[in-house]
Amino acid sequence: MIDYLIVGQGVAGSFLAWHLLKQNKRVVIIDNNHEQSSSIICIGMINPITGKRFVLTPQFDEFYTYAQNIYQELEQIFDTQFFIKKPVLRIVKNEFEHSELNKKYQSQELHKYFQTLNAPDTYKPVLDDSLGSTLITPGGLCHTELLLNTLKNYFQNKNILINEKLSYDDIKIKNESVQYRDEHFRKVIFCEGYQSQFNPWFSKLPFNHAKGEIMRIKIDDDTSLPDAIINKGKWCAPFGNNEWAVGSNYIWDNLDCEPTKEGRQEILEGLNQYMTKNYTVIKHQAAVRPIMKDQNPILRMHSKYPNLGIFNGLGSKGFLMAPYYAKLFSNILLKKEK
Repeated sequence: MIDYLIVGQGVAGSFLAWHLLKQNKRVVIIDNNHEQSSSIICIGMINPITGKRFVLTPQFDEFYTYAQNIYQELEQIFDTQFFIKKPVLRIVKNEFEHSELNKKYQSQELHKYFQTLNAPDTYKPVLDDSLGSTLITPGGLCHTELLLNTLKNYFQNKNILINEKLSYDDIKIKNESVQYRDEHFRKVIFCEGYQSQFNPWFSKLPFNHAKGEIMRIKIDDDTSLPDAIINKGKWCAPFGNNEWAVGSNYIWDNLDCEPTKEGRQEILEGLNQYMTKNYTVIKHQAAVRPIMKDQNPILRMHSKYPNLGIFNGLGSKGFLMAPYYAKLFSNILLKKEK
């Protein structure tokens, strides 16, 4: 009998499989070639302080420390760089943000994250920062597609990845196991992203998935721009060779993976509020973020069918939180075995 069937090889499924394999568990992963995967399309941004009130992500230091260790471990094993440290240049958008930033800076509540408090027009003329800005660390970007495809090849070479869409009808729940086609598994863990809303065992959970769009642009010459993730409502992030990723938006209905004219207009209008450089859009993509109504990820077993579990709801912080929560969930699963 195989220990675990993991459904989905996005950021949640990949890290859960990685941690279980490190514990010498037998794992099989099924994934439909990353079809409609938000993990592939996103840029894996890590940013400790977000929102108009400059709020620190809860447990950030714990998440970041563990994620950094895992990325370094993977980089050594695969001899490939997946994570790039980048500060976040947060440009003040309006007077409310200006007031909130000054309050946080003077209170020294988040002093270790604010590296500088910049005067207005520090980055003029390449950026419109007329109300000032702050440089925030630690931050960074993950080469999401490179990482997930590297792990995909690793899983394929171990003959534990099935490239197909899972059929719920082929799952048969037994007393001590779960059968999928001809194989028997001790447990099945669903890491399906927003597709979880169609899962017959978990569809009633309080999901609040949101579509998001992202673009790649090529700037004529970015040498005078700061080497940082730049954020003024809409963000842009450098990926080398004058290419930057730009995003994003939140759409709560029409949860498909098709980019829209309205989304393109919204993102570029936001970018143009601070970017003065000439650029060309070279790619426009969309995906659906898996989000829970309480904004917290979910990792648990089914109340009626204890051999079925779910790992979901990482939202826009997947590449920050997934390594930590995958480790936590793997420990919970192994403890239940004992």
